[in-house]
Amino acid sequence: STLSANAQWQQVGLTGQYVSCPAISGSNIFAGSNYVLLSTNNGDSWAIVDSGNWCYQDYGINSIAINGSYIFAGGDCWVGDILIPDNGYIILSTNNGLSWTLEDDNFYYNQPPVTSIVMSGSNIFAGTGGVRGGYVFLSADSGSTWTLVNDSVGWGYIFSLAVKGSRIFAASNNGVFMSSNNGSSWTLVNNELGGNKVSSLAVRDSDIFASSVGQVFLSTNSGNSWTSISNGLPNNTYLYALAVKDSNIFTGGH
Repeated sequence: STLSANAQWQQVGLTGQYVSCPAISGSNIFAGSNYVLLSTNNGDSWAIVDSGNWCYQDYGINSIAINGSYIFAGGDCWVGDILIPDNGYIILSTNNGLSWTLEDDNFYYNQPPVTSIVMSGSNIFAGTGGVRGGYVFLSADSGSTWTLVNDSVGWGYIFSLAVKGSRIFAASNNGVFMSSNNGSSWTLVNNELGGNKVSSLAVRDSDIFASSVGQVFLSTNSGNSWTSISNGLPNNTYLYALAVKDSNIFTGGH
């Protein structure tokens, strides 16, 4: 379902910055930009909470995942306006953002930009994307080491990861892939989407939502089948974000 309302928005604290992947932990609001940012007053002011030299020059945060006092942030490296294709990284804070460490040098030196991070029990999954294609990595030791759990054949760019019970879903250029064994094997599960680019995933109770170009799809059976729920959405609109709140579904794009 959708909700129509006259919303009133106010800019708080951040001006003229690229901001992505907000995440909330208690009264703390984290956001990704060129750094990890933290607000403790509902966004009125923000502080940089990671100032490490993770890259040669500049870097950007694409994804933040929180589990208790553990905060994982994944991103990419830049030199000016040029993305360094094989310099993705993950950083970890174990004290609510007070300090950060670089996790696994393999991400820094050899892997594409980190685009998405999700938690599934004690496992952490990270999705990447870039000129080499999309990969999914798994860590079972709080990010100290990572194992490649997909071969990237036909996957393209990994845009989003989501967890539903024991199943891990990955949205990519070429559809939605699902694993029910912690990444040991993957299956393309969105024949109804026609192998289209899927840019975002969201989970609510037994429902899984996926956004594509001009469409949002719903699966009520753990990804086995999908139905378009796109009435009223403009055609040819790239829908990059999904969020669910109670009975409402929000999507945004351009």
